[in-house]
Amino acid sequence: MAVSMFDTAGPCWDLIDRTRGRIGNHVAELRLVPGRGICVAKTGGSHHWSVWGQPTELHAAITRYMGRLDVPISVTSEMTYSVFDSTGNLVDAFDDRAAAIAALKAIVKTEPDAADDMFLVAQDEDGKFVGETVYGSSLHVTA
Repeated sequence: MAVSMFDTAGPCWDLIDRTRGRIGNHVAELRLVPGRGICVAKTGGSHHWSVWGQPTELHAAITRYMGRLDVPISVTSEMTYSVFDSTGNLVDAFDDRAAAIAALKAIVKTEPDAADDMFLVAQDEDGKFVGETVYGSSLHVTA
């Protein structure tokens, strides 16, 4: 499955506006380099690209997040990745995103019926939510 990306931030903000923020409220800027197994194809509109690659490689390519006013949000700041259940109870917290995803996958693998009730959020050092919520049901987990 490809990820839609744009070569400028403008179309991203337009899409965020059209979806009334349901897809998020930040734009990630990536630097794609050869040799990382990432493939791109010019598709769709004049600024649209389809991008394929391992999620870990795509995540590693993020150079910054931008808020609406094009204010960079540092990706090097201290982040906390927290796993919650549907009642808002904190299950566990991590300093490393990969470790948090692995923990969420382990929960979903152990308790598949809980997949819809578990989610992961990221917070920056000021406690502000950053990026998208990752739901247990969105993860591919093999038995």
